[in-house]
Amino acid sequence: AQIILNAESLRVNMLKGKENWAGNAGLSFSYIKNTDEIFNIATNVAVGYNGGENLWMIISNINFNKTGGESFANSGVQHLRYNREINNQIAFEGFLQGQYDRIFKVDFRGLAGAGARFKLTRSKMLNDYNRIYFGSLLMFEYEKVSEVDMTVISRDFRSSNYLSFSLNPTNNFSVISTTYYQPRIDLLKDYRLSSVIDLTFGFASNNENKEISFWDKLTFNMSFSYNYDAFPVTSVPKTQYSLTNGLSYNF
Repeated sequence: AQIILNAESLRVNMLKGKENWAGNAGLSFSYIKNTDEIFNIATNVAVGYNGGENLWMIISNINFNKTGGESFANSGVQHLRYNREINNQIAFEGFLQGQYDRIFKVDFRGLAGAGARFKLTRSKMLNDYNRIYFGSLLMFEYEKVSEVDMTVISRDFRSSNYLSFSLNPTNNFSVISTTYYQPRIDLLKDYRLSSVIDLTFGFASNNENKEISFWDKLTFNMSFSYNYDAFPVTSVPKTQYSLTNGLSYNF
């Protein structure tokens, strides 16, 4: 029941230089199988600014779903994230997020959290675009869900822990993944485990003297996400997964 964001995809482009703006806009199609068959069309826009010690990211995803041949339902997420670099290995991180998902009975979920982000890679064999990070944050969650014939509102504190890595073996291919573990502070057996892995294939030429064209900024993306919720809404399965393919334009 949680839309999983992989903010590392945007972060990698922002690390190409300080005082740097970066972003992407994409369109994707997917097929999901859980309690029913779901066909999905998704749009996403992400914009970020790297000011050196300060980094800002805004991400917005809107999904249109058709399930069981019936009318369209929809879901969406808006995410704001801020990083403040303390040193080369540690950064302060804070975020705000709002989301809804009518298929998975989430009328609204609001998140606010803050904590630390640690860079785990030190080897000179890895460049700026091949990194591993661990983050540990405390977040407050407000959730309004539809349970059978009633509406349930919950307010909880959760620990949000994640491990992310980005690998770029070539200029035109990257693998970026983030895995989250989010238990309730007062009830550890109530937890969410989610993971997303993105494969990106670029069309850019390796000729550095070539003028950059529209096609050079276009990428084909393949994304697999997995989500386990120990205590989901009654009519929603604990395990969900999806495979998505689409195109993105990077700017």
